[in-house]
Amino acid sequence: MNKINLNLVIHNHQPVGNFGHVMEWAYDKCYRHIINILEDHSKIKISLHISGPLLDWLIDNQPKHMDQIVKLVKRGQVEIVGGAYYEPIIAVLRNEDALGQIKMMQDKWLSITGIRPKGMWVAERIWEPSLPVLLSEAGVEYVVLDDEHFFSAGLDKKAPLTGYYYTERQGKKVSVFPSDKGLRYRIPYQEPHKSIEYMAELARNSSKPLCITYGDDGEKFGVWPQTFKSVIEEKWLDRFFSAVESNQEIIRSTTLSESYDNLESEGLIYLPTASYAEMLEWAMPADSITAYEKLKNYVEHNEEIKDLVKFVKGGFWDNFLVKYPESNHTHKRTICLSERFSSFKKKLSKEAVNHITEHLYKSQCNCAYWHGLFGGVYLNHLRHGLWENIIDAEKTLDLELKSKPEVKLIDFNLDGTDEISFSNPVYSAFVDPKHCGSVVELDYKPANINVVNTLARRKEAYHLKMRDQSQCTSNLHLQDGSFDGFAYDKYRRNIFMEHIVPLDTSLDDLMLQRYKELCPSGSEKYEISVVEKESIKLTRKSVIKIGDVAIPVRFEKIYDFNSTGLDLTIGVMNESDDYDIEFMLLMESNINLLAGYDQQRYVKIDNVKPKENNLASSGVCEAKKITLVDEYWNYSVHYSSDIKSKLFRYPVETISVGENCGEKVYQGSCFSWGIPINIAARGGTAVSFKMFFTSKLNG
Repeated sequence: MNKINLNLVIHNHQPVGNFGHVMEWAYDKCYRHIINILEDHSKIKISLHISGPLLDWLIDNQPKHMDQIVKLVKRGQVEIVGGAYYEPIIAVLRNEDALGQIKMMQDKWLSITGIRPKGMWVAERIWEPSLPVLLSEAGVEYVVLDDEHFFSAGLDKKAPLTGYYYTERQGKKVSVFPSDKGLRYRIPYQEPHKSIEYMAELARNSSKPLCITYGDDGEKFGVWPQTFKSVIEEKWLDRFFSAVESNQEIIRSTTLSESYDNLESEGLIYLPTASYAEMLEWAMPADSITAYEKLKNYVEHNEEIKDLVKFVKGGFWDNFLVKYPESNHTHKRTICLSERFSSFKKKLSKEAVNHITEHLYKSQCNCAYWHGLFGGVYLNHLRHGLWENIIDAEKTLDLELKSKPEVKLIDFNLDGTDEISFSNPVYSAFVDPKHCGSVVELDYKPANINVVNTLARRKEAYHLKMRDQSQCTSNLHLQDGSFDGFAYDKYRRNIFMEHIVPLDTSLDDLMLQRYKELCPSGSEKYEISVVEKESIKLTRKSVIKIGDVAIPVRFEKIYDFNSTGLDLTIGVMNESDDYDIEFMLLMESNINLLAGYDQQRYVKIDNVKPKENNLASSGVCEAKKITLVDEYWNYSVHYSSDIKSKLFRYPVETISVGENCGEKVYQGSCFSWGIPINIAARGGTAVSFKMFFTSKLNG
């Protein structure tokens, strides 16, 4: 009987922006145990990938652990697998950045171990047919992808895939190891002997030497729910390594490099755009996911066609940028920053280039751009991790270039319409005419925070199951009443968004998105009519519907950018000769200081701290000014109206899947001035608002 080479590939990762105590917890629960147990089994070999954010943390906080890894590398027990340093989706980066990130990881491990990695871990196994060109240029010889990629290319799914294949684009070649789903679903959830029997059966049925690859997250060995008990306390990993060692006549523990050097390729293959099946499902709109699940379930349970399920595919990772427009905004900002940095790089000091490169690359970490089984884009501290690096890089670039404060027009999100940007040493602002002329980004530079880093409440496919507890699995379970006061938003949540609503609109109407829009403000586009060095004027024409009458109106928004913030004056002109109009002008602003329930972050209304003052509190009162105080970073955001009027405030909280159960997540706070307006025929009115920053808490 032929032996089977077992390639165990373990991928350890923590995202940019994660808390230090989470890194420490994951290390204590998982990472240290993998290496300690491996040391006790000298005949077991693994191929190990550690993402850049985790690697940096380990170097700074666990140097003895790093020494252990280097020792295992030198005795041939561990092969280091490279990757793009900060775990980006390389297919959506500019080539210059993708190559830079891959080289950064190669150079890092060369400096640590004296060996440059030959292989690479592809983040989220997201593959595009053009990648061989990039990977070949980066010196990558092989990667690991799921076997599902190969099956979707048409390979037979009846038998596990073994060995490795090669693929190419434009004559540039890279080899690809298929990670076997049979092993991924057995390790570490079934007793070790089940995996041994599975591999022994493959060896018995093979007429030639072969290898099988297991490639998956290291967090399965102690971080994922219930795995610490089974894998570490009940010694599953130790027992599995022992079982492999006890079956050396059948199974040879090897590294990817050894299999690549000693076995012939299985041949040429061209893989389609792909990732693991769940990722392709999550990338689709919620309603499409429901339809996809029905189709997949139908095919899987139909005897005549169940083998064709490999051709039932979901969407495409890039569509997360459509599903979550906030992610698209972040992504396009990194692209714009990268292009600007690249064009001026030769003019910058070496120190600035290194600093900007590091922070640009950190802003490309994939985790906060998407959402699937848990977390991701719904975790505002991970989104903040991206934004603080974008802002930090831009500050350095502006300082080096001696950039002057001025209004600029640029279509950075590629939607065919120019956005307006303004930047000075204190803040940057971006205004989008397509989004009601609202502020879609407002960065306070001393704290490296984008205070418009909010997320709208959107439908997710699993919400239906959450609402019906009889369908609810443990990871979807929510406390009773969690959907009370919850509604899906009609629009992306920004700053300075006007709404024309009835005078009797209530706080509940706003929270539940059930108020009546007398004018389709959120969906209408402003035109840029005047651009000056530190101000802009936007205009739009629309109608306000009062009963059955559509009254023509004209809106003007004038932004004045000053040293510490911006002023907005909004004018409404009644262009009817016959009708007066009466309504409430609602000026909505959504602000996220990250922690809705933290005592160090609170609100003051007209300079007084109310009884309910945390950022996640709600209420209605008469006021002219609200101040959001952040004692942690020592700054305040001030938001005021020139007319004392109703101030509506409430938290924006999404409902998403967490690691162990469904959860409500604070995404920011909504503050809206409700100003009663009465305009006679051919008349007009204007209201002014201010938003500015101070570095003093009560300034």
